[in-house]
Order: sequence, then structure tokens, then C-alpha cells
Amino acid sequence: MANFIKLELKNLIKVLDQVRSIHETMAGITKRTVSDMKNRVPSWVAASVSQVYAINKKEIIPGSIKKGGELVEQIGTVGIRGKTIDNLQFVYTGRLLTLTHFHMKPSSQPIGKNGKRPLPYELTAEIYKSKRKKIRGNYGTTPFVARYRGVDLPFQRHSSDRLPLDVLKSTSVPQMIDNETVKKDIVAKLNKGLKERLEHNVEYAKNKLGMSGE
Repeated sequence: MANFIKLELKNLIKVLDQVRSIHETMAGITKRTVSDMKNRVPSWVAASVSQVYAINKKEIIPGSIKKGGELVEQIGTVGIRGKTIDNLQFVYTGRLLTLTHFHMKPSSQPIGKNGKRPLPYELTAEIYKSKRKKIRGNYGTTPFVARYRGVDLPFQRHSSDRLPLDVLKSTSVPQMIDNETVKKDIVAKLNKGLKERLEHNVEYAKNKLGMSGE
């Protein structure tokens, strides 16, 4: 002889719908938080870099940004990998930059009186913020500014001969991000920003489910 007990739950369909809604809402929280981070992290990174290096942060933010009606040259790219909070990655790449990005002086090729060769001058740049320094060539030669294809660039010769010569370069976006001070500030910004966006999206979800105040 057996006695079967059947479980019955009133409004079962409604309860299951609520459970399903909570699951979908949790997935939505993660999705919105990841989207928020993708949109905000490049700006946070640029701000951290520009606190240490004397470079315009708009140059570091990927994408075309209009400034005075003109496009700002982008000096690096960022690839975004991952779809969840725990595996999201931002991969920065970029070339070595010329001194023109770091308030180089003189900023253009000097011209002497009557168009003749100018007097000797000192080439300086502010690579680190508020730390202007004299630029020296890598071969013991004196660097100079010359126009190349319509752009004034810093050059250096390899010897006393006229050629060969090459453009003087300094650092890149990936190298600036790897600076200990910059890296520490980026981590702090990311931790703070992730916490704030996650909390914001959780509150949004609670309000959507009618759970505010619980």
C-alpha cells in the first residue's frame, strides 16, 4: 500500500516567471556593467596617463574626436576582449611617438635673419608633466627641427655627415600605461568605477523588479 503526496503550489506559473525574470535581470546587470566599462575605461586610462605625462588625453582615447572642427590624431589603438566582468581585457597598442606630442620647443623649424641658417638653438620637450628637459641625440650629435612633408619634426644625424638621419622618438602609449605611477592610478580608477557601475546597475534592476527598499 502506498500513499502518494502531490506537491501543489498556488500560482506556480507566476512564481516560475518571477524566477526567470530574476535570472534575466542578473544577466542584464552583468551585460550593462560590461558595456559601461567598455565605454568608460579608455577615458579613465587617458586621464591617468595625462596626469604623469605632458600629453593631451584626447590623443589617447580611441576614435575620431573633433577639436576645433578638425580630427585629433590618434596615437594608439585599444582592443577590447571578453564579454563578462571577470574576463574583460583592454589591449593597448601604439608606435613610438615623436617629441611633437610633448610640447617640443621650438615647435617649428627656426628661420634666421633674411632666411639664412638660424643661430644654434636648444631643443627641449616636456615628456613628463612639468619636467621640461633638453633633448640630446643618440649619437652625440645636436638634434634639430626640420620640415618633412609639411610637418616639422625633430631629427638627429648619426655623425657629422649630412646623412643618414632619423626622427627622434620618445615613448609609446603602451609604455606610458606601464609606468608604475600610471598603472597604480588606473587600477584605482577601474576598481572604483567598476564598483560604482555595478552598484548602479543593481539598484536599477531592483527598481525594475519592484524590490527597492528591501
